[in-house]
Amino acid sequence: MLNVLLESKAARAKPMGGTLASVLVHGALIVGAIVLTRGVTAARPVPDRPQETATVFRVDQPPPPPIEPASPRTETPTIAPARRLPTIDHVPDALPPIDVELNVPVATDDEIARGPIAPSNPSVGSSGVGHASEGVLESRYVDRSPRIVGRPIQPDFPTSLRERGVNGSVSVQFVVDTLGRAEMGSFRVVEASDPLFAQSVRAVLGRYHFSPGEVGGQKVRTLVQLPFDFTLVR
Repeated sequence: MLNVLLESKAARAKPMGGTLASVLVHGALIVGAIVLTRGVTAARPVPDRPQETATVFRVDQPPPPPIEPASPRTETPTIAPARRLPTIDHVPDALPPIDVELNVPVATDDEIARGPIAPSNPSVGSSGVGHASEGVLESRYVDRSPRIVGRPIQPDFPTSLRERGVNGSVSVQFVVDTLGRAEMGSFRVVEASDPLFAQSVRAVLGRYHFSPGEVGGQKVRTLVQLPFDFTLVR
């Protein structure tokens, strides 16, 4: 009986090696199951996704029309003639004595001492000095002749004569009053190479300023003659 009991105890006792082997086998099975599970998960096919395709619309523009070379234009240059500047020469400051014969009374020395005399005909025609009411003396009979005050205004050179290159001269006669102004009613052309020159002088003469003629310290109306020369500068 004792032997039976010993045998029974010996049979119940399991060897350590078998237990360890069992644990290792089970552990290996568990690890293998985990690995297989992951492998199956990794190998699961991913459903195909539709690929996004960008659509680009291209509009073909027609090519630009060919540029035709411009035909060369031959222009004949117009050369403007050089402009010649007109100058008025010899506008004297002192007025020369008048040598032409006029219907104006010539005063004697005694009459000059008494003052200016009135003409015998106060309303003289085109050849006289015109509408004299206080008497007029020629510049050679006064103590001090009229002189141009300041810079004289140059008459305009007539356009038609300038374009033709025509020079000329004009001499005019008029009365300088006691205020030093030209009495245009007495204006007379003594000599002119062209009437246009005389018109040009007449247009500016009214703006001239003179020192009045004097006799014995008294201002008198004085008949004077003034020449103008028109010359183109080339």
